Amino acid sequence: MADEVENSLEWLAARFPLSTVQAEKLEQFVDALLRWQSRINLISPDSVRSLWQRHIYDSLQLAQFIEKAPGICVDLGSGGGFPAIPLAILGAEWPGFAMHMVESNRKKAVFLAEMLRLSGAAGKVHNRRLEEFGADEISSAGREGVAYITARGFAALPKLLDFSAGLIGKQTQYLLLKGQDVEEELTAATKYWRMKIVKHPSISDPTGCVLQLTEISRA
Repeated sequence: MADEVENSLEWLAARFPLSTVQAEKLEQFVDALLRWQSRINLISPDSVRSLWQRHIYDSLQLAQFIEKAPGICVDLGSGGGFPAIPLAILGAEWPGFAMHMVESNRKKAVFLAEMLRLSGAAGKVHNRRLEEFGADEISSAGREGVAYITARGFAALPKLLDFSAGLIGKQTQYLLLKGQDVEEELTAATKYWRMKIVKHPSISDPTGCVLQLTEISRA
């Protein structure tokens, strides 16, 4: 019974402020994800029972670090749409916000494009490998880079930074949902990169954190 209560929109709405439209779109997203899940593996089958807590709530915590102002967010290895789609649903109400997703799997990219339309946010799904993707594919990013780069369970930090180096500008922030290996990843990454590092405790995972990186440059 406790699991059923946690795995609900009502449970989420008691912990995270949502407009009526945002709540409706999140519910539509979850319904669509569960339909697609029967055809392609979008999330771990074991996590379906805790989808609202483990995936939606986990993703939404990044919103507190995003200015509700014009800006481009690029989500790397978007997979089943976390954190990109929940953030896009919120961002549809933020002036000038756009969500771009990079996903190499064609079927998942089709799913993501459908969910981006559902969200109502501006943006695009880029069906390609991250190492082949650059800021020039987002015309409004140009040489200034993107405002935010997000990822969840995509790659270890050194690899992630290398693959996304072309997206980095002076004001770019990385907002990464990381687990218990974060210190090991930081040790490896700081051999080759300079950055300001802030670790925020996760509100959804006692062993996880939100890794916020700014002022990023190669060492």
